[in-house]
Amino acid sequence: MRLNRSLWGGEGLRYSRATLSRVAKPWELAMADEFEDHFALIRGLLHSIAHVRKVLRQHAALERSTAEAKAALQAARDLLLSGDMTDNSWE
Repeated sequence: MRLNRSLWGGEGLRYSRATLSRVAKPWELAMADEFEDHFALIRGLLHSIAHVRKVLRQHAALERSTAEAKAALQAARDLLLSGDMTDNSWE
């Protein structure tokens, strides 16, 4: 089914009546008309939640990579400060 792009700034959150009328019986279409606005709000909330989850995953990945880089820098600093460079790893 195609979503109505005119609601919520172009977000497809509401099924159009034309699309529903192709697959719904008349009594189903009446029910869909009654509830579709509510379902569109729920779809909007779900879209927002999915976006927040995506941003949180990106943030967690950034924290992990930052922590790994920090640990690598600390290890290099510790190696330099210890004066133990006998393996010639800096050549």
